[in-house]
Amino acid sequence: MRLKRLALGLALLPSWGLAGESEAMLELLKALKAKGTIDEATYQKIEQALTQNREKEEKIDQAVQKLEEQPKIDTKGRFEIASPEGDFKWRIRGRLHLNGGFARNDDGNVVRTKFEDGVDVRRARVEVLGTVWKAWDFRFHYEFSGSDPEADAGLRDIYIAYRFQDLPQKWPLMVMVGQFKEPLGLESLNSSNDITFIERAIGSRVFHDFGGSSDGRRVGIGLFTHDPGGWWTAQAAVFGKGAAGNEFGKTQDSDPLVFTGRFTLAPWHGEEGVVHLGMAGSWLRFDGKSDVRFRAVPEERIGEAVRLLDTGLLSGIESVVRLMPEAALIYGPFSLQGEYQRAQLYGKQNFNFDAWYAQATWSLTGEPREYDPDNGLIRNPHPHTLVGKGGWGAWELAARYGKADLGDCNHPQCAAERNFTAGLNWYVNPNAKLMFNYVRVLDVNKGTFRGVNPDFFEASARLYF
Repeated sequence: MRLKRLALGLALLPSWGLAGESEAMLELLKALKAKGTIDEATYQKIEQALTQNREKEEKIDQAVQKLEEQPKIDTKGRFEIASPEGDFKWRIRGRLHLNGGFARNDDGNVVRTKFEDGVDVRRARVEVLGTVWKAWDFRFHYEFSGSDPEADAGLRDIYIAYRFQDLPQKWPLMVMVGQFKEPLGLESLNSSNDITFIERAIGSRVFHDFGGSSDGRRVGIGLFTHDPGGWWTAQAAVFGKGAAGNEFGKTQDSDPLVFTGRFTLAPWHGEEGVVHLGMAGSWLRFDGKSDVRFRAVPEERIGEAVRLLDTGLLSGIESVVRLMPEAALIYGPFSLQGEYQRAQLYGKQNFNFDAWYAQATWSLTGEPREYDPDNGLIRNPHPHTLVGKGGWGAWELAARYGKADLGDCNHPQCAAERNFTAGLNWYVNPNAKLMFNYVRVLDVNKGTFRGVNPDFFEASARLYF
C-alpha cells in the first residue's frame, strides 16, 4: 500500500511544480529504484509519465520565452508599445476639444460688444512620445486647430529629455532641450485636459503670450527635479522665443533671453488631501529695446476674438519681470485654488500689470481632484463609476472670480476687467468629459469698453487619450 501511495505521489508531483522539476523527479525515481523501494513495472510507468510531463514543460517554457520577447501593448485608456525590458517605449496621444455657445452682448458706456455665437474646434492635437535606451525621452506635439487667438496652428511641445541614472542623491534629475512650457504658473502649466473651466483664468494667459511666446511655450533648455516622497518640486529653464511664436516687435531682431523658475511645496499630502504652495518667477531681457503687447479675451473662445483688454504696442521695453505665487488645497471632494500674477516692464517707460483669480470646486459624487506630486500640478478627478458600465461618472460644481488690471498705460483699451465663472463638469470616464460654463464680465473700469457687462453660455465636449 505504501508503494502505491508513493508511486502516485511521484506521478502527481511534477504537475504541481514549475518547469525543470521533472528532471529532479527522474533522478529521485532512479535512486528509489536502485534501493529497491519500487519495482521495475512501477518505475517504467512513472518514468513515462515524467518524460511526457517534461516535454510539456519544455513547450510551455518555449512559449513563455517567446511571449516575453514580444513587445508589450497597453490600450487601457491609451496606446503604448514598450519593449519587454521597458527600455524602449512609443506612445500616441491626442485630444479633441469641441466648444459651442452663445453670447449676450452689452452696449456699455462707449461702444457695444460684438461677441459671436457658434461652435469651434478649440483644440485638435496629436502627440508622439517615446523613450529610447531607458534614459532618453522625446515628444512631438502638433496642433491642427487655429482657433486660439493667441497662437496659430502648428508646433506645441517638441523636445528631447535625458533622465540621469544612478545619481548619488535620492531625487531624480532630468534635463530637457527643445520647445516646452515655461515653468510659470499652476493653471498655465496644467494640461488643457485637466483645467477646471472651459478656458483658463484671464491672468493665466495674459502674462505668458508676449515676447515671442507661443501658447506659453518657448525654445530653451531646462532642469527638472522633485522629491520622490512628494514634498517638493523644482524647475528652472533658460529660453529664447517660441518656434511657432507670433511676431513680437518690429524693432527687435534677436531672440529675448528668458530665465524662468518654479518651486512648489506640499507640506501636507496624503489620502485625505493636499496643501500645495508655490512660487514662480521670470526675468526676460531683450537685446536692445523692443515693442511688447499684453491683451486678453474674457475667458471665452467662440468665433473671432474680441479683446476687452489691450495695451497696444508698448515701445522701448528692455526687460520684463514676472512673479506668480500660487496655492491650492484638496480636501476630499472639495478644492480651492488661487494665483497672483504680476508683470513689471522696464525701458523707455516703466509699466506694472497684475492679475489674480480664486476658484473652488465640489465633487457631488465624492471623487477628489488628483495631485501630481512629480510636477506640482492638479489633475481631473477619477470617476468611481463609468457611464456605459452601469455608472453615472463624476459630477463637479465649480466657481471662479478673476481680475486682470492692464490699466497702467495710455492705449484706449488699457483697463481692468473682473469676471465671474460658474461651471458644471461631468466626467463620464477617465478619457472624456462634458463642461458647461456661465461667464459674466462684471466690470471694465475704463477705456473703449468701459461699463460693458456681456455674459456667455458655453459648453465643451472633450476627448483625450
